[in-house]
Amino acid sequence: MFTKKTFLTVAIALLFALFIGYGIEVFHKAPDFDACYRTQPEYPINETDCKAMNGTWMMPTVPADQEMAKEKVPTPIGYCNYVDPCSTKLQGQQEKHDRIVFIVSLIFGVLALVTMLLLKMEIISTGISAGGILLLLYGTVRYWQYAHDVLRFTLIGIALAILIYVAYTKLDTARDERKRR
Repeated sequence: MFTKKTFLTVAIALLFALFIGYGIEVFHKAPDFDACYRTQPEYPINETDCKAMNGTWMMPTVPADQEMAKEKVPTPIGYCNYVDPCSTKLQGQQEKHDRIVFIVSLIFGVLALVTMLLLKMEIISTGISAGGILLLLYGTVRYWQYAHDVLRFTLIGIALAILIYVAYTKLDTARDERKRR
């Protein structure tokens, strides 16, 4: 059964993670992808317009045994492979932003776990540590798509080692009972 302590611990964890996550966004704004769409020209519907926008007109491949239906109204066959320079630039900025989110989340997440070891009040220490774990997950998820396999493997290993260490040092009640005797 959930108690007031449980709800307070969960609230502390969530608010701590939200506080740090929002703080990152306040002091390091994410790129504004909407700006690209506000300035983007009409999407080219024919080869001439596509080439004028530095795009590549792509023709669909149709198997030889299938014949395309001929319509009375001419419609363009193909599509423009157009890479919006604005979006491309912002994707690079997004990767840098996500790296900063990852680093700051990692720092505050680890600090929260260390703080848990120092705090005496169980509700607060558990809430802060749970918030730290949420921050570690948040930062890792934000940067995961850019990380190489070795970095991913290392991150998972470090997170696992930290959690095992915290569980062993803080939560091993059998060892604490032996110390009290």
